[in-house]
Amino acid sequence: MNYKELSLMQKLINCTISGSLDYTAGMIAQYLLLNYANLGQLSPNRVSEECFVSLSSVRRFCVKLGYENFSDMVKAKKNNPEDQQAIANFNLESGCYNPGNLRIHISDAMYSAYRSIDQKRLQQIAAQILKAKALILFCTRPYNMWLREFQNQLTAWGRSVYIIEDSASCRDLVKVTGEPLYTFVVSPMACHLEPFYNECKDIPGEKSVLVCRPYLTEPEYRQFLTVYDTVLSLRMKSYTYEYLEIVGKYAVAYWFDVLLGELLAQLKLKS
Repeated sequence: MNYKELSLMQKLINCTISGSLDYTAGMIAQYLLLNYANLGQLSPNRVSEECFVSLSSVRRFCVKLGYENFSDMVKAKKNNPEDQQAIANFNLESGCYNPGNLRIHISDAMYSAYRSIDQKRLQQIAAQILKAKALILFCTRPYNMWLREFQNQLTAWGRSVYIIEDSASCRDLVKVTGEPLYTFVVSPMACHLEPFYNECKDIPGEKSVLVCRPYLTEPEYRQFLTVYDTVLSLRMKSYTYEYLEIVGKYAVAYWFDVLLGELLAQLKLKS
């Protein structure tokens, strides 16, 4: 799967709320979100006119998001498997949003995650992360939003933690932070293994990946797992996209909260 085909909607949302881009880029992102369903009918000229920005600003915006041009971005949207409305409707019709059902699903997901954790290995990972100059987390929505607190907690302790959605953007980060690094890819459905493979194998330092158990035995993914020093298995009751969309994020958040506790315990021992 081409990385460009993942999470275009979330990239646009991030532009409007993170403050990571300038005012002009925020305006373009907001406009594209409001017209997301009809993105294929838009043109760079129309976006330029209706947002009161230059045509070059529209081009730069697309490149900033990791696309070659506007047409490349529209193509990614058409091929994007992440149809949020379809996922939400499926979960609604399945009764997943019922408070009782949701509570049961979340509890099951976190218990499954708990069974996935090897405490000794977790301690080793924490020690390696603390030896590194910086921790790089590769993940996309919804996991990236849940791992912000993990990032904030470690930043408060003076640790450098970066959450990155686009593997290519890691190249400049590696140059700035220097060695050694610890790279952690969070990809429960294994969809990031291929696009991150070429980038990760060239990043210095230890590397880990968190992926759902069934994908570990799939022949098509074995090659892409060889770049990691540690492959961590995440147990879940279901491995469907819809299930992971609504409850998988809780399992990942739980897993990283356990890791955070171990990191803080080791930091406290050092202080």
